[in-house]
Amino acid sequence: MSNFSGLLNSLVIPVVGIIGVILIIKQPYWGLVFLAGMIPIDQILPDVPGLTSIAVALGAVTVASYIINRVINDRKIQFNPLSLAIYILAGLFTILIVVGQWLNPATL
Repeated sequence: MSNFSGLLNSLVIPVVGIIGVILIIKQPYWGLVFLAGMIPIDQILPDVPGLTSIAVALGAVTVASYIINRVINDRKIQFNPLSLAIYILAGLFTILIVVGQWLNPATL
């Protein structure tokens, strides 16, 4: 059974991750779908190491994909002042999580 677990960790999880990133890059709303789906999974499963790191990475890929898709399609990104403040706070919170995990690797 341990061989299957090793195979799962070394092959299946990265392949699923790569497919997920490709989906997010093509259609950024899939990133929101994956992030929303992670919330109940995190609550149901006992302890999944690195799940917060995966969520932060998916969020970063989603935001980058959204911006890139908007630039490629020549659509201007328009923000009202309230949504701009929300995006700035969300970006700062994401940076705080990444820096916090980088400074304290025991949380991974």
